[in-house]
Amino acid sequence: MDPFTIAFLAFMGSLLAFAAWAFRQNLGRGRPEAVWDCLVCRITNEGTLEVCWNCGRPAGEIRPSASHVPLDSRWLCDSCGLWNRVAREACWNCRRGRSKDGHEAG
Repeated sequence: MDPFTIAFLAFMGSLLAFAAWAFRQNLGRGRPEAVWDCLVCRITNEGTLEVCWNCGRPAGEIRPSASHVPLDSRWLCDSCGLWNRVAREACWNCRRGRSKDGHEAG
């Protein structure tokens, strides 16, 4: 084979390798998956799971994770189990008020 053919085949091989790499990147490898919190046991689960890995409850009833909010900036409603910002005096979901110790009243 002449040098031009060898260079052309090397170029096509590298182009094919790049296309395969780009295809794998688009499949979602390396991207963080969504998470959900179980309402029963309050364990954080991976987004790919359809049932809680700890208690087996289906993921149909989920609440968003509040792990990105610092603990001193939120309080947990004991009635419905959802997180609220410190500025709220009542739960955004069930409208129950919180006590002076930072938990839901009543």
